Formats: sequence, structure tokens, C-alpha cells
Amino acid sequence: FVKIRTVGSAAAYFAILRAARAKGLTVAGHAPTAVSLREASDSGQRSFEHTIVDHVVRIPAAEQRALFARLAANGAWYVPTLVVLSAPRTPDPDVLALVDPVSGRRDARRPYLTPSLAAWWHLQVTERMQDTAEARRFAQTWRTGYDRTLPIIRAMRAAGVPVLVGTDAGSVMVFPG
Repeated sequence: FVKIRTVGSAAAYFAILRAARAKGLTVAGHAPTAVSLREASDSGQRSFEHTIVDHVVRIPAAEQRALFARLAANGAWYVPTLVVLSAPRTPDPDVLALVDPVSGRRDARRPYLTPSLAAWWHLQVTERMQDTAEARRFAQTWRTGYDRTLPIIRAMRAAGVPVLVGTDAGSVMVFPG
């Protein structure tokens, strides 16, 4: 399959889908910014990973329902990766204690963290903690995203859109295994 992460233009996006289709490959990926979700689904993108909230909340409820019905009819799936959105609910000092090679041993999940993943989490959290206003803004944005995503998932399921559990492995507080 082909996973689309970021595409700068509609022309590039549609070229990727045409090339994938020519090779018989399924296209999955992030919600595109260059085209609408409807255009992406109609053109063959079969799953949308992470959040689509920002795309959906801008349109009226009737259009949301029509979009979800269209996604279902096209066989498109949604992979919301809620675990990533819920990760900021763990206070940053608790994350730092978890990745600490000594104190982190008290957490049953610690054996699943490789040294490089623990270092990556440590870097992300310490950078975020350097500016408390930024840390608060980050946590609030993610909490809001989580809370806003739940009713959208319910509406998508009601319209028949299949939902897969996604993890976005490597993100802070998303444990491998």
C-alpha cells in the first residue's frame, strides 16, 4: 500500500493516487490538506489516519452526515489514533520518571521501551516543559482534540464507516507491544 502523509498540491495528490491505482496499490494516509475528504475518498484513498476533526467541524451537520455516508459507500476506513490524543493526560513529570532508567523500572510497561524510544520521549517532553505556557497550550489542544473526536467517531460509525484502532507507535506514552 501507499501511505500519504503530506502533499502540497491537489495535482501532486491526484498524481500519487493515479500512480498507486496503476500499480494496484491501496492508498491510506493522513487527511489531505490539498483536497477535501470527499474528493480523497472518491479518488480512492481507503483510510484516513489520525484526526479529521479540523476538516469535519467546519462543515454543517447535514454535510457531515452526507460525507460520512459517502466515506462508507466508498469503503473508506477511519483510524483515529485516540491513544495519541489521550497521551497528554499523563503529566510531563510522570513521563520523565517513566523514561528514567532507574525510577522507570517501577512501571510494568517500562521493559517495552527501547533506550532510543525512551530518549525520544524524554527529548519531546523536556522541550515541551521549557515553556509552561506552551506546555499548557499543547495539552489543552490535544485534550480538546480527543474530546471533539469522540462524537465524530460515533457519527461515522452510525453512518457505516468502519473504524480501526491505531497507535501511531513512537509517540509519547504509546507503548510498543
